[in-house]
Amino acid sequence: MSKFVENIRNKIKNLPSLLVKRLMSIHLMGDLIEIRFPSVLINHAIKGFLEDLIIKIDYDIVFNIDLYPSDFNVKLNDKIYLNQDLPEIYYKALKIGDKIGIIIPNRFNLSEGKYNITVETPSSGKKVTFDRYLSSSTEKIEPPTPQIAQRVVTQRCNYCNKESLDPSQVICEYCGSELKN
Repeated sequence: MSKFVENIRNKIKNLPSLLVKRLMSIHLMGDLIEIRFPSVLINHAIKGFLEDLIIKIDYDIVFNIDLYPSDFNVKLNDKIYLNQDLPEIYYKALKIGDKIGIIIPNRFNLSEGKYNITVETPSSGKKVTFDRYLSSSTEKIEPPTPQIAQRVVTQRCNYCNKESLDPSQVICEYCGSELKN
């Protein structure tokens, strides 16, 4: 086999590693770190991808669901999903062009500089290590405010005991009697 063909085969084998090195981006945002991935690397549901992902920066583990199960949020196509809202998107299969990222705390107080980045997926045995200069971003990440459950005020009929959710209703729609709070 010619050396040319052998080089091509080696490049094809290393293609995912090259894509990770070139297309993965990491931004420091004060107390947070945003890590974006190329969707071409993710060929299954988001949950499987996140559960099989370990990210180290200078040999410190910054992302691992087993170590930090609720210490991250997911950014999918520029919409931030808080950790408690992840079941909404966990089983979504990503399409080419989807933008996915994770937002994690800057627990090691990283600042601008050159770092050694390691991305591992233990189930496939893949491990990619590369150097990257991390710069601070002026972009602010504002995660959505969690929805607080509001107390539903119901009114109950004095006669038939049926409930009405309409606070302005004063007469029971079932029996015609007066409603009470």
